[in-house]
Amino acid sequence: MKHLTMLDLSSNSIGGEIPNVFSNLQELVELFLSTNNFIGPFSSSILSLTHFEVLYLERNSLSGPPPSNTSMLQKLPELGLFSNILDGTIPSSVFSFPILELKLNHNRFRGLDDELKTNLTLDDLYLSHNQLNGPIPQSLANLINLVRIVLSSNNITDNVGIEFLKTMQILEHIDLSWRTGIKGSKITLSNLKVLFISSCEPKDFPHLLRNGKTLKGLLPSSICNMSGLTFFGLSHNYFSDFVPYHLGIMVELSVSDLRRNNFIGSLPPLCVRSTSLCTIVLNGNHFEGTVPMSLLNCDGLEVLDVGNNAINDTF
Repeated sequence: MKHLTMLDLSSNSIGGEIPNVFSNLQELVELFLSTNNFIGPFSSSILSLTHFEVLYLERNSLSGPPPSNTSMLQKLPELGLFSNILDGTIPSSVFSFPILELKLNHNRFRGLDDELKTNLTLDDLYLSHNQLNGPIPQSLANLINLVRIVLSSNNITDNVGIEFLKTMQILEHIDLSWRTGIKGSKITLSNLKVLFISSCEPKDFPHLLRNGKTLKGLLPSSICNMSGLTFFGLSHNYFSDFVPYHLGIMVELSVSDLRRNNFIGSLPPLCVRSTSLCTIVLNGNHFEGTVPMSLLNCDGLEVLDVGNNAINDTF
């Protein structure tokens, strides 16, 4: 088997530590060990392989920190480590791989190395559901070609703002929701399409959704300038006053989730020019009056939740 180039042992019930047998497979290019019951640290024999291009170890119970000496894995474009119990600090070497997508979510990492080098290949970074704490390392700004960044469900406190995002000018998807502290930062991202900041309890409105206006708990009409926005989620916050009228004419918007805020007044005239909306969740606010007839234009509507308001109408 010394000429083996691909080995797939995924989705079995193999347990114990990963054996040190891979040093005998020096031509191995692809290794799939995901969805098993492996425990313990990384196998040193895996790190000795020089031709690796694909390594999937997700959905196991691997523990300890990821290896810091990864010189043998510099050709690795695909790496899966999510859903383990890896911990400690994520080393900067992991970000040096010529990788397109890095999934380290659903582990127990507590921190990120402060010295991340510039990475021109990484598109998607998933760090959600860990134990990251303290401020967000500003060296993430070196990941300048990120399209998607997911930092939700951590213990991050943002004492310096999210200024690091300003280097990521092609960023389309940001998830900072659930226990990720944020505060307003003076940046704009013209390509942004998806933003999650649910249950962040922001102290002021993020500048990336406004055009330099001074806001005090209001949802600014300038958010409607983000014409490519497809998912709009600001649930479980303290935004108040009226919802901007123009929210109903955003052509690409498919999901609008504004539940559990303090919005007042009439429901916005959703689907005025668009039939893209499939989910509208406005539960738990202070809306009153009637349901707008423009909802008849929402041909693809699957979910409409306006409960726990003061709506007095039939539809």
